[in-house]
Amino acid sequence: MTKWLLYLLSAASLSAQSMDPTDWRSLYNNYTLPVTFVERGSGWEFDFPPYNPDPKLPWWEQFGQVNYVMTDFVPPAEPTAVVMKLRLESSPAVVYYSMDRPDVLPCKVRPMLQSAEAVYFAEKLELPYEFRRWWPINVYYALGSNDNQDITLYAPLEPGNWSSVYGVRGDQTPWFHVAMNRIQSVGFTFGGNFYGHGVRLSEGAATFVLLAYRLIYANDWLGGS
Repeated sequence: MTKWLLYLLSAASLSAQSMDPTDWRSLYNNYTLPVTFVERGSGWEFDFPPYNPDPKLPWWEQFGQVNYVMTDFVPPAEPTAVVMKLRLESSPAVVYYSMDRPDVLPCKVRPMLQSAEAVYFAEKLELPYEFRRWWPINVYYALGSNDNQDITLYAPLEPGNWSSVYGVRGDQTPWFHVAMNRIQSVGFTFGGNFYGHGVRLSEGAATFVLLAYRLIYANDWLGGS
């Protein structure tokens, strides 16, 4: 498996969604310090804004959180998996803080797929809000657990292993496959038990590096072992 994952993540095979940092955006953290995406090799990076608990500053200038990081992309077919390669470069004293307290720690980053709002068959059907965003339940990176080394996340699109916004698994609703056939944006989110509610620093420094991100399809080369 390692051999073909490396192939799929190679620069030659990344012809789908853009890895240009200007095509990605940070969402739902409008009231805190912004994050800036900067090109790095064939990927890009951003620094978590440092925590500055100065009582003279308004609270929204004391830290910067990261919630959703997304890019627009319409796949050519229903994908069978998501592969994401990342690296977190952090100081020894780093402490990641979940924006939902109390929460289930550790803080995590995990892939996320989002569908279009409207689905067209014989007539227009509205895809229910709770089934427009999907996350792998057990595929994530726990921030701080293996920082300062490359991490590869591989998430097969098996319905029972994916969760909607309100915790409904993909094997519990027909809307999962509808959503997977109408994807309009892809990316990843930061959070704890609440997958996209945000993470910030409370101590130390950290840089997130996205090395590769790829959807896998049934006709992709799966050779090797």
